[in-house]
Order: sequence, then C-alpha cells, then structure tokens
Amino acid sequence: GPLGNIWIPPLMPRAPTTDFGAPQGCSITSEDKLYVLTIAMMVGLRFSVLRSMLAKETVQDPFDLPLEVHTFPPAGMEKAGDGAQAALPKPAHQLAVEIEFKDYFPLAFREIRTLAGITSQDYVDAVAGSVNFMQFQSNSKSGQFFFFSPDGNYMVKTISKKEAKCLRATMKAFLDHYVENPHSFLCRITGLHRVRLRGWKKMYFIVMESVYARRERNIHSQYDLKGSRVGRTTKEGQAVMKDNNFKTNGQKFILGSSGAAFVQQLQRDTELLQGFGFMDYSLLVGIHDESRYAPGLADKSQESKLDFAADDMRAQTLDNCRAAEEEFQAAFQADRDRAKEAWATRISKDASGMAFNSDRSLQGDGFRYYVAIIDYLVVYDAKKMGESYGKMLLCKPRKELSAVGPDFYKHRFVQFMQSHVC
Repeated sequence: GPLGNIWIPPLMPRAPTTDFGAPQGCSITSEDKLYVLTIAMMVGLRFSVLRSMLAKETVQDPFDLPLEVHTFPPAGMEKAGDGAQAALPKPAHQLAVEIEFKDYFPLAFREIRTLAGITSQDYVDAVAGSVNFMQFQSNSKSGQFFFFSPDGNYMVKTISKKEAKCLRATMKAFLDHYVENPHSFLCRITGLHRVRLRGWKKMYFIVMESVYARRERNIHSQYDLKGSRVGRTTKEGQAVMKDNNFKTNGQKFILGSSGAAFVQQLQRDTELLQGFGFMDYSLLVGIHDESRYAPGLADKSQESKLDFAADDMRAQTLDNCRAAEEEFQAAFQADRDRAKEAWATRISKDASGMAFNSDRSLQGDGFRYYVAIIDYLVVYDAKKMGESYGKMLLCKPRKELSAVGPDFYKHRFVQFMQSHVC
C-alpha cells in the first residue's frame, strides 16, 4: 500500500542508486567516522518530518510551535503522540546510545517545503531513506561537515550555534519572503535541527534544496559568483569557477525578455539579506549548453524512487498505522496537492516574467541556467572586518574584496549580475 513507501528499513548502508544528478563521492559506511552522526540525523529527520506533516496546528501561524525535542532510545518507542501521530513509533536503531534530536520551527519549515513544491514523502525518501548520505568534499574553511542526499537533491550541512541562532531570528521574514516571492532565487533551507549523542558535542545542521534538484539536463559549466575580483579565480580543471573566470570566458546570461525580471528578483532577494546585515553570499550558476544536448545518453528527469526493503520495523509501523490510515491518506493527499500547486506557481512565466523550464531552469537563447543564491547566513562582524583590513594592508583594493559591508556588497553583487545580462 501507499504507506509502505514511507517508512525506513534498517539503517544499514547500501550502495546508492545511480540516479542522474547523484553527487560524486562515496556513500558513508559503518567504517567512516561520520557514520554515527549521519545515522542519528536520518533517524531524527524521518520522524520529525512525518510528525510535522500530521500536526494539527494550522499553517496560518506556524511559529506557535518553535521547537520539538525527541529522544530515540536504541530499542525504540511504540507511542509518540496523540491521534495519527501515535501511529509514528520512534524506531529502533543500531546505535549504542540514545539520540537526542531537536527540531526547530517544524511547521514553518513544512510550509517552506510546501511552497517550494516539495512533498513530505519525497523529502523523507531523499534525506532519510534506505541509502546513507554521500560525503561531499568542500573547499570550505569553516571546518563544517557537508553531505549530499543520495539523489543529489539536498545538501546537509553542519553549522555553528551562531549561524543557527541567526537563522532562527530571521525565519519569519524568510517565510514571508517566499510567500510574496515564489520565484525567489534564495536557496531554500528546508530544515534546522540539532542532534546530540553521548560523547559528542551538540551538532546543529541545516538541510538545503540543491540548485540542481529536478534538473533534466547535464551541466556543462559551473560558476560561484560574488561580484568581487580579489581571490576570485580558480585554476584550470576545477569544477566550479569564479567571477574572474566568468569574465575571462566571456560568459553572459543570455535571457532576452526574461533578463529584466531576473535582475528584479535578485534585487528583491538581496534587499532581504542586506536588511539582516548578511554578506559574502554567492550566486551559484550551472549552465547547460543546448548545442551539446544528446538525448538518451546522460540526460533524464529524476522520477525514480529509492528502494525500500521490508523488515520487522516496517511491519510494526504499518500495524500501528492501520487504525489511522484514513487520516494518514488525507494528510498525504493534501500535502501532495499543495506542493503540486506551489510548484506550478514557481515555474509560471505569467507570474514571474521569466521563462522557466519544467525543472525550474531559466531558458536562455541556446542555454539553460540553473541559479540559486547560496551561503547567505554570514554577518559582517568583527571577524569579517578584520579579514577586509588584513587584505587592504596587502594593498588589495577594498572595493574588490569579498569581505565588505552588506550595503556595498548587495549593490556590487546585483550590479555585476546585471552587467552580464543580455
């Protein structure tokens, strides 16, 4: 039945599916030092997402429930709430210690996912399925961990307590922005959580939608653009190029009549970030050259699901769910209907003035552009000021540095993108 495709079999790592768009990297196995952390994340994610979908609180005021704390003993727990929520047992897991999982603003993030056209079932399949996370090697200097979901649609990133606090303080404004701007290019953060295990420090992490989620074409070139020049060149052979490479390669956003609306949306998105004092964000751009499109080779849409094997835990879950099956089905159907309607709005040309494809890439003249503003939770604080002054002492022009105040950063960012639109 439909309920059988939702709950997770034993969290034992298996080889990931070879779906188009899966990131390059290795699946985290029991020999990896991050295995315990990723299992704890998946246990908490699957439970909290489905619980939020079944919550009785209205989405008109999703901030009435600022957080929920759940504990998951190794042996599991049969009951976890009232009504349909009681049919969600806390599953047993193979870790030797209890998992403590804190879920911030579960109803607000449920609404953000719905507005992004993401169903709860698809989200659980991706971030808490029967395949473990893929580790992503990043050049970040933050020391945080990065993972991709096996299908490549979501990125899981650990963040600092300061960043978590910053996101919590701005959540309401972000949700309002997405309601008013369904075509926003801000990368959707789809969950904020904290996990703790005995012997580990508290780990805050976010889940983000990939700019390449649902993509239907190969990416031939990628750029990380900030509008600055100092340190913004990558060496030949690196996968993601930067601003100076963009200019040297003669790249443009060839958007025609969509160009003005594209710049206007970037303006609205960055005004929000400027108001919070955020800077150092990037526009991640993936470009598909339609002259190189080869149907039937590597390009296909992502419609396949992860495979779920039957086991005792799933059988136990289904037994507990049968009494509330009608309520589950009604919740799932309502969730799917709202997500479908929201996705249609996100790719609507009439409402946006931009020519979107069915995978939400921007259609240009001979190119498809996959774009998203990423890494935007950075405040211009004393550390960033010090970074700026240090480079100025090395005779670097201040206006070309990445670490500048939020007002100038926003103006330069939009100006750079606008100057490359045609």
